[in-house]
Amino acid sequence: LLLVTLLFGVWVGGAKAWLALGPLRFQPVEFARVLLMLFVVGYLVENRTLLHLKHGWAAVKYWGPLLVFMSGVFLLLAVQRDLAPALLLFVVYCLLSMTIVFSWRLLMIYSGLALSGFTAAYFLFPHFRTRIIAWLNPWNHADGAGYQVLQGLFALKGGSVLGKGIGLGLGEVIPNVHTDFIFALIGEELGFVGTVAVLSSYLIMVFIGLKLCSESTKPLEQYTALGIVLLWSVQTFMIVGGIVRFVPLTGMTLPFLSFGSSSLVAQMWMLGILASVGRVNIE
Repeated sequence: LLLVTLLFGVWVGGAKAWLALGPLRFQPVEFARVLLMLFVVGYLVENRTLLHLKHGWAAVKYWGPLLVFMSGVFLLLAVQRDLAPALLLFVVYCLLSMTIVFSWRLLMIYSGLALSGFTAAYFLFPHFRTRIIAWLNPWNHADGAGYQVLQGLFALKGGSVLGKGIGLGLGEVIPNVHTDFIFALIGEELGFVGTVAVLSSYLIMVFIGLKLCSESTKPLEQYTALGIVLLWSVQTFMIVGGIVRFVPLTGMTLPFLSFGSSSLVAQMWMLGILASVGRVNIE
C-alpha cells in the first residue's frame, strides 16, 4: 500500500499520501497502519520466547527481520513526507514491543532511534521545522507558522465553559478546522463541557478496550485489543496535545470526529476488530 502510494500517489498538503482512482481519493496509510499493527502483534506473540534471547546471533536472527521491515515502512513514509503516521506507528510499535517483550536494552535502543529520527527530520524536512517553530513560539510567527496554533487557542478560550452554541463558532478562520482542528471548534461551540464530554468518550472506549484485553485468555486477541487501544489513544493525544500546545502539531485526524472517509473507515474497522475480540471472550 505504501509503495503504491509512493509510485502513483498525489501530493496534498506537502505529503504524497493520497491515491486517486477516478473521482475516488483516499489515504492508504490509514489502512496500512491497521495491517501493520496486526502484523507486529502476530510476530511478537508468535516469537515472544525467542525474542527474549538478548545476545549474539540469536537476537539478530529474530529481531533483525522485524526491525528491517519496520525500517522499510518508516523510510517509505519519510520519502512521502508523511511524518505524522510514521510517528504514530513508531510510538505504538515501541509500546507494543516493550509490553510483550520488555527489555531495558530495547528501551535504550528505541530512545536512541527516536532522538536520531527527530534530529534527522528537523534538518531534512522544512515543514517539520515549521511545526516545531509554531509549537515553541507561535506569537513570534502569528502571521505565518503560528497562525493555526493561535487561532485554535483563541477558539478554545472563546468557548469558555458552555460554548457559543452549535454553528456559532468562527471555524472559517482556523485552517484545516474540519480535519486537524475539529477539537478546537468543538471547544469554541460547546465549551469546556463539550471538550470534557468528547475526551470522556475516548476514555470510555479505552477503558472498554483495556477491559477486553485483560479478560482475554489468548495472547493474540489480548495484544490485538491493546494495539487498537494504543492506536486510538496515542493519535488522540497527539491531536489534542498539539491543539493545546502540549506537543507539536502532527496534522492527523481526530478519531471518529474529523472529516475524512479513509480515516473513518479505518476507525470503524478497528472498532469491528475490537468487538470481535469481545465476542470471542464471551463465547
